[in-house]
Amino acid sequence: MKKTIIRVAISVIAAIIILITFAFILFRIAFPPAPSLADMTKKFERNQSNILKVVAVFREIQSKAMGIDLVNDEGYSIVIYDSLPVERYVYDDDELGNAFKSLSDDGCLQITKEENSIYFQWWAIRDASSGIVYATDGELPKMRSYFPSEAKEEIFVPLGYENWYYHSFQFIR
Repeated sequence: MKKTIIRVAISVIAAIIILITFAFILFRIAFPPAPSLADMTKKFERNQSNILKVVAVFREIQSKAMGIDLVNDEGYSIVIYDSLPVERYVYDDDELGNAFKSLSDDGCLQITKEENSIYFQWWAIRDASSGIVYATDGELPKMRSYFPSEAKEEIFVPLGYENWYYHSFQFIR
C-alpha cells in the first residue's frame, strides 16, 4: 500500500515537473528574450556587406521617413512615409534584392529610416524592440517616438564601428 502511494506521488511530481518544463519552453518560444549587445554585434558583422548596401540606397533617397517592404510580389520596395500620397519605389536590382532577402532570412524584421537614423530591427515583442542603428550624420541617433519621453526607456550603445549603435527600446507602463 505504501509503495503504491509513493509511486503515485512520484508520478504526480514527475508530471508537474514535465508540465512546468513544457510551459517554460513554450513561453521562451512565444516570447524570446531580446538579443544582447554581443548578439547584435555578431549579426552586424555577419551581415555587414548587405547592411551597407541598404544604407547606401537609403542615403541616396533624401527623405526623413521611409521603410522597406521586405515581402513584396514585385520585388523589394522602398516606401516613403513622409510624403502624401505615400510613394513606393520598387527595386528589381538583384544585388539589392539579395541583400534584403539575406537580412530577412537572418531575422531582420524591419528596416526604416527616421530622422538621422537607419534602423535594422531584429527583435520586437509587444512594447519593446531592439536592433542596430546607423547615424547618418555622426550624431547620436534620433528615432521618432509616439510615446512621451518619461514613458519609455531607450538606449543607444556604440557597436564599436563608426556611427553604428545597438538600440533597445521599451515602453514603460
